[in-house]
Amino acid sequence: MDGFDLFSLDFTSDIEDILNSIDGLVNMEDGGDPSETAQKRGAGRLEDYQKQGFSEPQLKEISLGLSAGLPVEVYAKECYNWKQMSEIRRGLLAGVDTEAYENPLFTLDQMREIRRGLMDGIDVSGYARLIVAATDMRRERYRLTAEAYAKNPSGYGRQICDEDTGIQIRISDNYMEAYVTIPKRVQRRFTPGEIEKLLRRYDINTGILKDNIQILVTDYARDREILVAQGEVPQTGRDGWYDLRFNCSLPENPRTLPDGRVDYHSVKVAESVEPGQELAKYHPAERGKRGRTISGIPVDADSGRDLPVLSGNGIHRGSRQDSYLASVKGFVSYNPHNYRLDVWNVYVVEGDVNRYNGNLIYDGTIYIKGSVGENAHIRAKGDIIVDGYVEGARLESGHNILIRGGVNGNGKGEIVAEGKVMGTFFESAIVKAKGSVESNYFLNCRVETEDRVIAKGKQSRILGGKTVALIGIESTSIGHYGKNRTCLDVGDMYHIDEKIRECMRQREKAESEVSQLEAGRHKLRSMFGHEEVETNALFHKTCVALSQKEEELRHLEHESERLEGVRRKAARCYVKVTGAIDPDVVIRVNGKVAQFRHGTQGVYITAAHRDEKHKGDNS
Repeated sequence: MDGFDLFSLDFTSDIEDILNSIDGLVNMEDGGDPSETAQKRGAGRLEDYQKQGFSEPQLKEISLGLSAGLPVEVYAKECYNWKQMSEIRRGLLAGVDTEAYENPLFTLDQMREIRRGLMDGIDVSGYARLIVAATDMRRERYRLTAEAYAKNPSGYGRQICDEDTGIQIRISDNYMEAYVTIPKRVQRRFTPGEIEKLLRRYDINTGILKDNIQILVTDYARDREILVAQGEVPQTGRDGWYDLRFNCSLPENPRTLPDGRVDYHSVKVAESVEPGQELAKYHPAERGKRGRTISGIPVDADSGRDLPVLSGNGIHRGSRQDSYLASVKGFVSYNPHNYRLDVWNVYVVEGDVNRYNGNLIYDGTIYIKGSVGENAHIRAKGDIIVDGYVEGARLESGHNILIRGGVNGNGKGEIVAEGKVMGTFFESAIVKAKGSVESNYFLNCRVETEDRVIAKGKQSRILGGKTVALIGIESTSIGHYGKNRTCLDVGDMYHIDEKIRECMRQREKAESEVSQLEAGRHKLRSMFGHEEVETNALFHKTCVALSQKEEELRHLEHESERLEGVRRKAARCYVKVTGAIDPDVVIRVNGKVAQFRHGTQGVYITAAHRDEKHKGDNS
C-alpha cells in the first residue's frame, strides 16, 4: 500500500483545499487518530457513509479522505473495493486528475500505474486503457518518464509517510537519492528485508545501499535520516581534444644573468617546422556513460563536445582527416581560444629597418636581425622578432613581439600585440597587449594589457608613467625620488565589463543576421526547388554571406569566452612588490586607491584584501 506524497500537491488548485490537506497530513504525522479528526471535521458525513453499508476497510479510506479534506464523493461509491478507493484517494492527495483511472473496471495494478504516471507528470492517455495490461502499462510508464526526465531531471522530490509502518521516505528532487527515517514513536522493529520490500513498494529498486539499511534498523538510528538508495549519475563523455606535436608553451622564460638582469636574447619565441611535419592530431569526443535513477529509469548521458576544425595559414589536413600537417617551412603558433593553427613564413631582414628603407607589412612572421629606427612601421600577422633596438617606431603583431635589445620610444613609439610583448627594457613607449608584458624595467611608459605586467629580475623596476593590467603587476621596486609620479592600475572591472557588453551586442547582431540569412536561404529553396536553386546567383551569395557571418559569430563566441575568463582572473587581481616603493606612487586595485606619499617597503595587495601585507609609512 502506497503512502502519502507530501510534495506532489498541485499548487494551482484551490488554496483552501491545499491547506486542508496539509492540516490532515500534519495531524497524521503527529500520530493523531484519523477517526478523531473525522469526528472534529464532519463526523456526521462519515456517519452518512456508514449508513450506506460500506465495509470497514472502505469506511477507513473514506475517513482518511475526510480527515485530509479531500472530495471523498469521488471514490465513496459501492463500485469500488477499498483498494481501488485507496488508489483514488492517493491521487487526490497528490493533486493529480484521478479521472484518468476512475473506471471501476481497472484493476488495482492498472490504477497504480496510471496514478504513478500522473504523479511523474507524464501523459498517461496512451496507456490508460482497459485493454492494456498492468505490466505493459509499467513498461510504457518507464519509457515516458525516462523521456520526461531527459528533458527536465528535476521536480521529482517527494516526502512520503508510509501508512502501515509510519516510516518516512524522502526522495530527492533529481530522483537520484532516497532517504529513510524511522521515528522513535514507531515501536516495532524492522528487518533489512522489510525495508527493501517497503522501498520497492515506492518504485525504489536501484542503487540500494544494504550497509546503510543495516544501520537504519538499529535503535540508535531512530529519528535519523539515512541514505538508503543512490542512483547512478550519468557521466558526460570527455570532450574532444587536440594533441599538439610541438612546444606550444613558447615563448619560454628568459634566463637570469649573474648581475640579476634578465637576458631576453636567449628567448625562443616559436618553434620552427618543416613542410609535411605533423603539428596536431585530433581525438574525437567520447560517448558518455548512462545513468539510472533510484527507480531504474535510464538516464542518457551527454557525449563530449567536439571541438571546431582547426583553421589557419600554412597547414593542411592529413589523409585520415584527424591530423594537421605543415604546408610550408616557418614558425608555428596556436591560439586555443579560436582554434587557429598557423605556420608563418618568416620574412628575414638582415639589417636595420628605418624610415629610409620603408615600412614593412607581411602576412607571416618578421625577423629583423638589426634594429628599427624612428618613424618606421612594421606590421605582421605572426610574430615580430627584433634582435636589436627599437626607437620611435610602431610595431603591430597578430601574435607575440620580442625585442631583444629593448625599446626607447622617445614619447611616440608604440608596440601593439595580440599576444605577449617582451623586451630587455621599455623607455618612453606605449605598449598594448592582450598577453603579458615582460621586461627588466619600464621607464615613463604607458602600458596596457589584459594580462600581467611583470618587471623581471632582482633589479627590476617600474619608474614613472602609467601601468594598467587587468590581472596583476609584479616588480622588485616601483617609482623613484624626485621624478614623475608612478601609477599602477589593476583589475579595472568597468573596462572589461564594457568589452564584454560590446562583444555581447555584436554577438546578438550576428545571431540576428545569421537567423535572417538562414530564413532567406530557406525561402529561396522553397521558391526555386532544391535542384534549380543551386544555380541561382542570389542563393550562392546568400550562402557565402551566411558562411562568413557564421564564422564571425564563432569568433565572437570565442572572444566572449576569452573575456569572461579574463574577468574571472581580474576579480583576483593583485600588485606584488618585493622591494621599495618610493614616494608619489599611486596604486589602484579594483577602483580602490592606495597612495604612498612617503614610500614603503614590500607590499602585496589583492582585490579581496587591499592591504593584506603592508609595511612602512602609508597615508
